[in-house]
Amino acid sequence: MPLDKSALPSGAGTAERAEVRIKWPDGEWSRSYRVFANNLVRI
Repeated sequence: MPLDKSALPSGAGTAERAEVRIKWPDGEWSRSYRVFANNLVRI
């Protein structure tokens, strides 16, 4: 699956999963998302 221009690749090192939060332009934070290694996550 090709990534679109707004994709942001990132790495988690050797971790199997991570918890991710997004800080939106208005200063608000998203809820916490649990993401697993080697997956594409669309938010």
